[in-house]
Amino acid sequence: MNWAVIKDLKVALGFSLSLLLGLTAIILAIYDHTYSVLFIILAQIPQLFSVTRANKLTHSKQPHA
Repeated sequence: MNWAVIKDLKVALGFSLSLLLGLTAIILAIYDHTYSVLFIILAQIPQLFSVTRANKLTHSKQPHA
């Protein structure tokens, strides 16, 4: 990761939301709740967008060789 990715608020919020949804899924799975699978799937959505945005930020800041 470079500095542009680290200071980007959307990337940070996306990864934080994904982490919270994943932790919620784990807690629900511990208590044998059926919605845990839904939260696992929902956790992947903001992670996908955050990784895509981080990839664009990383590759747009590099000088062309």
